[in-house]
Amino acid sequence: MLGQLYHCLKNKPGGDAGLLREILAVYRGTGSHLPPPEVVVGGSGEPIAMLRDGRASVALLRSPFDGQGLDSQMLVVEPRLAVLPAAHRLAGRRRLRLTDLKGEPITRWKGDALSTTAYYTGCDGAEAGDGHTGLAPADTPEGPLVASVEQLLEVVALGQAVAFLSLSTTKRHQRPDIAYRPVTGLSPSAVMVAWPETSRSAAVAAFVQAAHDVAAHHPDHMTALAY
Repeated sequence: MLGQLYHCLKNKPGGDAGLLREILAVYRGTGSHLPPPEVVVGGSGEPIAMLRDGRASVALLRSPFDGQGLDSQMLVVEPRLAVLPAAHRLAGRRRLRLTDLKGEPITRWKGDALSTTAYYTGCDGAEAGDGHTGLAPADTPEGPLVASVEQLLEVVALGQAVAFLSLSTTKRHQRPDIAYRPVTGLSPSAVMVAWPETSRSAAVAAFVQAAHDVAAHHPDHMTALAY
């Protein structure tokens, strides 16, 4: 049986890059022999736990995540943008470098491991692209802990921190008090489909194939191939 399809929103903002509804439509059109999907939306750390303990059969996730015991396939890769208050000193620039944000408090996501904290704060080893290295943990004072995109945007709009979000997420959250700017050298965001490596489910295989087919026509699919 397919069991549950797990779509994570909180600890991986915009976790499906707008793909989920199309994937479900393709999956449902595959044949009536497949069990109907049950979609679950949950919080930080839950998708991986549900895949490992059998409560979920397949998930759409944002990397990075702990893939031990899981198989996965990349669907799309898209850039991440800096999220700034509209009145920020850097908001008038068309493009930033990671080093421009040195000393800026950066939001932290509740429940993140050290490896994912480095990613979400821009300290995961990306090169700035101008001969200088990117940010180090010492360069990024801890900003407020957040548990949702909406909370993150409020914190940024109030001038308490800056943040990074995927391009597809920023498109869905346009606000006059927020500025989004490209950042040279910032690592991208990848959407993955993941399932237990021991799975032999025909329904899971059908969902993964549907995800692959939908992603192949996604505008960011060629970006994924380029990285």
